[in-house]
Amino acid sequence: IKNKEDLELSNDNFLLYKMDEYIGEYKKIVKKLNNYLSDEEKTMWKFNDVNGNIGIKCVDDTKKPTIYFLEGVKIEKSKIKVSSRALTRVSGLPKNIKREKFIDKCNNLITEYRKNTKDVFLTSFKGLRADNSYRRRLDFKTARQIMNKALEAM
Repeated sequence: IKNKEDLELSNDNFLLYKMDEYIGEYKKIVKKLNNYLSDEEKTMWKFNDVNGNIGIKCVDDTKKPTIYFLEGVKIEKSKIKVSSRALTRVSGLPKNIKREKFIDKCNNLITEYRKNTKDVFLTSFKGLRADNSYRRRLDFKTARQIMNKALEAM
């Protein structure tokens, strides 16, 4: 931190750290999230749709960061359960959007989001990975915001 006097800290703006690594001011980081997330509804996404053509692996494995978007058909229909948030298939992609490009854009957004926030906005999930970082889970709200942002860019 260069000059603590320049900081406008309050109950709703504070410094974020991951362990001893300074990440930044909360409000500035949240403002940057607009680069990766959008609340603007571009379509009505339906999660846990066994026929969905977009798949999401929503939980890191025990070795490394592994949250990603993929072709829905690569997730078996039998693995889609309303009670599970680890894997999902999503429907609602507009017909005029190329699925492969959309999935690539979503993966680019989640990668940048994770890199620039150091994962502090993703929920911890069942302990540590082999790289000594917490496993993380992507919630459906954030996944929806990433997909909306990807649509904006298409």
